[in-house]
Order: sequence, then structure tokens, then C-alpha cells
Amino acid sequence: MILQFIKRDPAWKMTPRLMGAAVTAAMLYALLHQGWAPMIVFPIYMVLYLRAVPQQRVTFFEAALPVSGRDLFLARGLALLGMIWLPALAGTAVLLLAGSGQDRLANIAIIALVLTLSVLAPLSIRIKEFAAPSWLAMCSPVIAAMTIPLLTLGQPLLVAGICAAAVLAVGGLVWSTVPEVFQCGSPDARVERLTRGNAAPAIPWWPVIRSLFPWQTAIFIPISLIWSATGEWIFGPMYLMMAYNQIRINTRWTLALPIRRRVLLAASVIPLLLVLAGGAEFGMLTGKAQPVRDLIQLGDPNNFRTTGAIDVWVNKAFWRYAPDGRVPAVQAPWGETTQPRSWRVLGLAFYNPYSVAQNNSLEFQDWQWARATERIYGRPVEARYLKKAVDAGLRPVTLSPRMQVLSILFLVFSGLCWAWAIEMLAWHRWTRLSAPVRNTLTYSIVMLPIGLLLADVVLGSGPGSISRSALIRGLLRLSEILPANLGLLAILGLVPLTGMWWLLERQAAVAETPLQKVQAQSIFDRG
Repeated sequence: MILQFIKRDPAWKMTPRLMGAAVTAAMLYALLHQGWAPMIVFPIYMVLYLRAVPQQRVTFFEAALPVSGRDLFLARGLALLGMIWLPALAGTAVLLLAGSGQDRLANIAIIALVLTLSVLAPLSIRIKEFAAPSWLAMCSPVIAAMTIPLLTLGQPLLVAGICAAAVLAVGGLVWSTVPEVFQCGSPDARVERLTRGNAAPAIPWWPVIRSLFPWQTAIFIPISLIWSATGEWIFGPMYLMMAYNQIRINTRWTLALPIRRRVLLAASVIPLLLVLAGGAEFGMLTGKAQPVRDLIQLGDPNNFRTTGAIDVWVNKAFWRYAPDGRVPAVQAPWGETTQPRSWRVLGLAFYNPYSVAQNNSLEFQDWQWARATERIYGRPVEARYLKKAVDAGLRPVTLSPRMQVLSILFLVFSGLCWAWAIEMLAWHRWTRLSAPVRNTLTYSIVMLPIGLLLADVVLGSGPGSISRSALIRGLLRLSEILPANLGLLAILGLVPLTGMWWLLERQAAVAETPLQKVQAQSIFDRG
């Protein structure tokens, strides 16, 4: 009987997808060897986690069955434990098979313990009701994310011991207070509560405003701001448009109101686009979007030399393409030469025109550095004075006013494309397809940026990101082609934005918003 309850539990149904997210995160860490790499999958994990409704104890259907409250709670608890520990085991297996990250295995177990604790703790609140308050569903991943810095203090066993003891204590407390039957009505229903519940809000449009800004968007907006401010303009729009999808679901009820769909669409999308553009502009104004180390370094990060001349590494956006596959030699004015190494991706050859061989002279190294800084910053700057010049206000060409305008236009256009993709997947013609086909299409689109990151690793070797460098290179090329006047540049940029908005409006007019499945806390649902 308990097994049947586990099989129909939403947490158990989400477990295979969470295992896929955990495997992807482990693969990213094994390939990139960077601690931040698994965080790319974090928003996807959050979506799947919330779809498992972790704050829910039982449903109306389960509460109506002749089954004790402890049996129902036991089935729910086992499903939640499987949702946490099976993905952790899957990620551990991938790291073991890859032969890397063994030092992180203990941290995975500790984070799983913290997740277990933060899932059990909310379930101890209002234990007699069908569900804990819905906002507590955010506690588990937030607490787990806050625990990660503690793991860097070098006391993982202490953290693990505290978490394990807390899990046993909280689990025992919850189990001892589980009622025989769960409450399906309010024990203290009063006239005052009914009167207060039926009262109209002071602001008539307040319910609509709340639907346009649901608390679930707090999951994605901060992450999107971080991505946008740090120059990751491929991932930022994707995570922000996940917030748009939640807004679509929350505003479904407003379709019965006398509100035009295009007005509702504008109220849903434009604030998100402003957040996206504001985060990117903040990153560009502060220099966080393109720090010096991402543009130019004295020494190849992947192949640093301790003897002879030091190589000049520049971002791949400033590399050159060898049309026939033959990399030309670079010659200094006094005749000294070097032969850059070719770097191939998808059969195309690229090379760093500012590279320095080990047997080159120090004068050649300084000459290449001067050429590189002139290309990137507009004037030659000695290596020892570059940081001081940047602190004094020197900005690279990638953060010039023209590039800022083009970058904002690209981000807004990218956000509109993601919104259009969400509306396309909600088109009534797509709903005729089977659920597996629709899910495959949805996850394929969401995983596209992660696929680009994996392509950076698989398609070529060398420092830097292919996708990010290709984006910067494309924007630089557009900056060279388009008119020099910023006003005219902005007007020309509005043309594709207007066209994309028109397509989005047309697609939103024929899209269907799915009905959100909400489990009530009791007959008197607190919402």
C-alpha cells in the first residue's frame, strides 16, 4: 500500500528528472573542473523541486482513504528522501566513473543531509494540516546553498555530524506528532475570518499585481541578474524567462477579466526585460561584465611558461580566422617572427595573432602586448600599468557606448525569443502532441544553453568560452558595420525588436495557459 502511494507521489515522479539534472551537474564539474559549473543546473533543479510540491503532506484524495496518517506521512517522507538521495547517488556515480572530484563526494553527502533537514523541518509546521505554508518550499535549496560556504572552512565532518543529529531529532519530533487523520477543516472558523476573507482589497487591482509578481520569481531573478551583470548573456535571458513562464501560470485567471491580452503580455514581459537590461548595464558600467583577466593576460592560463618569453593571451573574440586553414607567421618591424598555433573548432582554424613563442625576445613580447592592448583598449598600455589604467577609467572596446547599446539590444531580443519559445510550446497545435514529445521539446530548448557550454569543452581545447567569445566577436563586427551615430544605431536596433514583439503578440494570442494544479492546505485554503 505504501509503495502505491510512493508511485503516485509528485516527488517520486520528479526523481528521474532530478537525477538527470544531477548527472548533468556532475558531468559539467568533471569536464570543467570548476566549482561554479554545477550551479548552471541549479535553476532547473529548482523548477523540478518546486513541481514536487515539497511542502505538501497529503492530498484530499489520500486523506479521504481509510489509511492512517502515519502511513500517509511515511509514504510521503520516503518519496521526498528518494528525491534527495537518488540524485545525490547518481551524481556521485558519475564523478567516480569520470575519475575526478573524489574530494567532493563528502560534500555531496553533506548537502543531501542539509536538504533532508530543510525538507523535514517545514513539514513539522501545522502538522495537522494537509500542507505547510507554500513559501517554505524555498527554504530547502536556500539553506543548502548557504551551507556550501561552510564546507570550505575545512570541517566537513563537524557539519555532517550536526546535520545528521538534527535530521534524527527533527524526524523523531515530526513522526511523534503526526495525527491519526489530517485536518480537512478549520477548527477555529469564526465570523471574523470569513468577513475578513470576503472583504475587497483596498487597491482593486492588487490581485492582478500579485499575480504579475509571484513569489516564485524570486528564484530566477537574482540568478539572472548575476549572469547578466557578469557578462553571461546567453544564460541570463533563459533564467529570467523561466520567471515569465511562472507569471503566465499565475495570471491565467485574469483572462476572464476585461483586460486585453496584449496589455497583460506587456505587463508580464516588460518588467523582466528591464531587469535583464538593468543587470547587464550595471555589469558594463562597473566593468564586472568584462574583467581584465577575461580579455588579456600575460601568460596562457592553460600553458604558463616559467622560462623564456611569456605568451600574450587574449580573449578568443580577438583571435583571427585562417580562411585556408594555414596560420600565417606574425612578424615584428625588425624582422623577428613567431608561428602561432592553430586552434580548430568545427573544422575551422583560428589563431591568436598576439601569441609569443618561448624563444622570442622580450622586445617581441612587449611589442605583441602593445598591439593587443591597442586592439582591446584603444591604446597601448604596459602590462604593469594596465590595472592602474583600468581603475582610473580605461574601458575596453567591448564596453564602449556602442557596444553597450548593442549588448542591451541583444539581451532584450534574446529575452523576447525565449518568451516566444514559451508561447510556442503552449500553442494549441503543440498540445495535440503526446506528453513525452512535448516534454522532450521543452527540455531540449531549456538545455540548449547548457549544450553550448558543453560544446565549449568538447569542440576545442584552450582557454575561454567559445559561445561567449563568438557573441562578443559578432557584436564587435556589428559595431563596425552599423552607423557611428548612437541615436541612429538605437533606432535601427528597434527594428528587429519591434518585429520580434509582433511575433510574440501573435503567438501569445493563440497560446493556451495550462491550469496550475494546486493542492489545498485544508478546506479553508490559505492560498
